Amino acid sequence: MPKFSQLTSANVRTKRPSAQAAPAVAAVAPAAPPSDKNLENLGFKVSADFNREFRTRAFTEGKKLNELLFAAFDAYKAANP
Repeated sequence: MPKFSQLTSANVRTKRPSAQAAPAVAAVAPAAPPSDKNLENLGFKVSADFNREFRTRAFTEGKKLNELLFAAFDAYKAANP
């Protein structure tokens, strides 16, 4: 398994925001993430671009990767009841 270097503002490329606005999503109070003791591995592959963008977003928001995944899934569930 490849090792990843820590993301810092010096080695992260940022994309300019697109002219297209993101769709409006109702604000949802995120569910409390489970404690680290109750977590299980979730393994799947994503493209290198998605991986970089996901890690960058988590870093810029000061979240762990799993916290960003929990928030994204909560927003998805709220938009697709």
